[in-house]
Amino acid sequence: MSDFSANRPMTTRREMVLTVGPGEGDLQGGDDRVLQAGADYLHRLGGGILQILPGIYTMRNALYLHPNLTVRGSGSATVLKKAAGVVIPLVRDSDWYEARVEVEDARGFGVGCGVMLRSYGKSGMTVVKDTVTAIEGRVISLSKRMYKNMWLDERATLATIFPILTAEEGVCDVAIENIVLDGNKEENEEINGNYS
Repeated sequence: MSDFSANRPMTTRREMVLTVGPGEGDLQGGDDRVLQAGADYLHRLGGGILQILPGIYTMRNALYLHPNLTVRGSGSATVLKKAAGVVIPLVRDSDWYEARVEVEDARGFGVGCGVMLRSYGKSGMTVVKDTVTAIEGRVISLSKRMYKNMWLDERATLATIFPILTAEEGVCDVAIENIVLDGNKEENEEINGNYS
């Protein structure tokens, strides 16, 4: 008699598990860059499990999640901790479609860090979220052109404010398991949840 147990449709894919850790794992490091590299790699393969090994990971930008991704830590031994924050005024008006801003002092910002531009006009608060791509003196380049105005008379600022994890536009089937998220509120402003 024939064995038909193997004669089943293979509709369930096997997920790849990629390990990330400070001193061991498939990818090694202790900050948002190594975590993002892992998430991006798994995304290219259709998804999988990003297994974050024990450690404290310094977050200078959000971990941008992708579809079909499980981010799994090791319980209280896996901590994603936001780096100390900086808020600084702009010293020059910045308009729609500009991709650089000039600040009073660029210390505390770095290439790759997540930022939030904010201004407070008559119609309320205006917010632009972005990532720093270059710093030349007091001029900070952003990853894309702004779609809002940031004017001095509306108290425009640049701040290292971002969510630790973010799932924007078209992201589905994500699971977050066994991770401690530490917003480091002693050294950061609270983020307005409408803009995280």
